Amino acid sequence: MKMVYLIILCAIHAHSAPQNLTELQVIEKLKAQSVIQKQESASLAQIELAQSLNLERYEARAYTQYNYSRSSEKPLIVFNPILSPSENWRVGVEKKISYGAKLNAEVFGTQFTTQDQSFKNITQTGTRIGAEFDLWKNLLGQVDRADLKSLEAQKKRAQLQQQLNLKKQEIEFRKIYWNLVALEQSIELSGELVKSAEKQLNDAKARQKVGAADKGEVARTSALFESRKSSLLLFEYEKEMLLQVFEKNFLDFSSDNWKVPSQAHKQVLPLIQQCIGKIQSQSKASSDSTLLGRILILLRTETENEVKKAENHAGPDLSLQAQYQTSGVSQSYSNARKDQDDRDRSGYAVGVALSIPLENTQFKSEKTLLALKKNSLQAQIQYLENEVQSTHESMLKSLDLLSRGLKNQLENAQNMNVSFTEIQKKYRQGRVPLTNLIYEQDSFFQTQLQVINTQKQVAHATLDYFSVFNDFECSWNQMGQDLK
Repeated sequence: MKMVYLIILCAIHAHSAPQNLTELQVIEKLKAQSVIQKQESASLAQIELAQSLNLERYEARAYTQYNYSRSSEKPLIVFNPILSPSENWRVGVEKKISYGAKLNAEVFGTQFTTQDQSFKNITQTGTRIGAEFDLWKNLLGQVDRADLKSLEAQKKRAQLQQQLNLKKQEIEFRKIYWNLVALEQSIELSGELVKSAEKQLNDAKARQKVGAADKGEVARTSALFESRKSSLLLFEYEKEMLLQVFEKNFLDFSSDNWKVPSQAHKQVLPLIQQCIGKIQSQSKASSDSTLLGRILILLRTETENEVKKAENHAGPDLSLQAQYQTSGVSQSYSNARKDQDDRDRSGYAVGVALSIPLENTQFKSEKTLLALKKNSLQAQIQYLENEVQSTHESMLKSLDLLSRGLKNQLENAQNMNVSFTEIQKKYRQGRVPLTNLIYEQDSFFQTQLQVINTQKQVAHATLDYFSVFNDFECSWNQMGQDLK
């Protein structure tokens, strides 16, 4: 029975034990269950909505209209009879096309009877075709097509920008993960120091009892113990703050169920060095490694068309209107249609509409709009061009300095380890005082922390490179690339 109870306890403990959180799982949770994913999808939907609303203007629309009236009014004069009952209707289709034109076609009918019955069921039915063409601002649809091209470029750019934004968010969360790895290493190191300080404190107290140590030594080792516990608690606090970022952004994530392995860096460091080697082998930034190259092309297309639209904002509105109609007249709809088929009862109308602004407001608006479009879009282009080139150049220098610095620190850590080991031997032999041991131990501790911090900075700098060169070909960058 006791054995069964122990097995159940072990099973419960194993089930409740935190799982190791890997970098790949962080990427997976970000792509599948994160708040950020939904925010980026909403931003893209906003751009797509703007394009869709604009395309609605070019959608063919069917329309219909019917009116019926009846009146017992008395005419003012005999030559102006009251038409009652009277009805008229029309059914048609209209469409705006991207060549600065509106087209429509309809069938219509009218039937009336005079109040005095002198004319009864007089009916007209027919077909009508109309068109309106812009002859000035939107001649041959130059503004319409510029608008459509600009919106299409904006949509494609937004899709690419969403991918790039998600990559940047992925990078930020991977950097948080490597912060946690560094913190776990620091916590383990601090834990060892706390144990060492506690042992030294107990040893000092024991020696005080036999008169081999004074109150000052006990107070010094006690202060060291409390100081190292405070450092450990600070690292634990920073860890909890970072885990809260995951809890706020990942659905159903609880920091109690996960832990970050402190030795995760050992498997990844070779991958990081491989990526750094590839980065350093490229003297110039590769446009194939980043979406920014395609975004720049689309941004230039958008700028060209937005400027074209702005240049046609002011000035007169001039349009050509034309209409062609054929109809038949009789005393019923069927006879009116027959009359339309048998005889040529057609007609047309042509007109020109002109509207000229009499003040200078439109031209001021055009000037301001043109400056806004040019400056804002060209500023984005310049920024992205600079970002591609400067990121590559600055990261080459940074990664070189960090790699060299890490190499020196690792050598220094090995030397400090040898020095600390020798001091420990001398302390146990009574050849050096406790203060020497503590000083050497703290120096060794700081050296190890510097190594941990530099390893983290190398990982961060490499990830920062990937936030711009998102398609850079190396295995660490392409981690989780097949995840949707």
